[in-house]
Amino acid sequence: GFYAHDQRCDRCSSHCISCNSGESCSVCEEPYKLFEGRCISKCPLGTVERNGECIYCSDSRCQSCYSDNVSRCQICDPLTSSLYNELCVSECPAHTYRFWNGVTYECKSCAPGCDACYNEEQCAKCLPGYYFYENTNTCTRCNSPLVVVNSVCRECKVDKCGLCQEGNSLKCKECLDQFVLYDDACYVD
Repeated sequence: GFYAHDQRCDRCSSHCISCNSGESCSVCEEPYKLFEGRCISKCPLGTVERNGECIYCSDSRCQSCYSDNVSRCQICDPLTSSLYNELCVSECPAHTYRFWNGVTYECKSCAPGCDACYNEEQCAKCLPGYYFYENTNTCTRCNSPLVVVNSVCRECKVDKCGLCQEGNSLKCKECLDQFVLYDDACYVD
């Protein structure tokens, strides 16, 4: 491409079809993309191609966004942020943890019943009404026949017991059918 300059035609910059000056291109030849008045072979990080032009993603922490909506991010800067609901966030919100998916960090949901977690299997804190299941980092509602002992959900340790006493996994409250409760234990009827 050419442009008028001092009563003569000058050539546009490399790979440029139409320009206003030698340094300011407005249309590039295929397969080049227009970026800040220049023709380049690939859009840089933080931009996306739309109609032959590199458009900035709306968040500077976003390294790759969607061409139809530059506020929706696909890849965030791993040094400053994580991807959460197509946005770059400085910290993962409650009930999520930071996870490297091989391309970017993303915020993934903790397991059900978990308030804060290290990863999908390891909970750090349970939601109200949930308890750590004995010797694990898993949260559970601790429904019968399980019993809460010192804020931990435990199996009832009494043989043939259907329901342990509240707060004690070694004392039975109700025996299974065909068994009789005597002195906190279950015996054949």
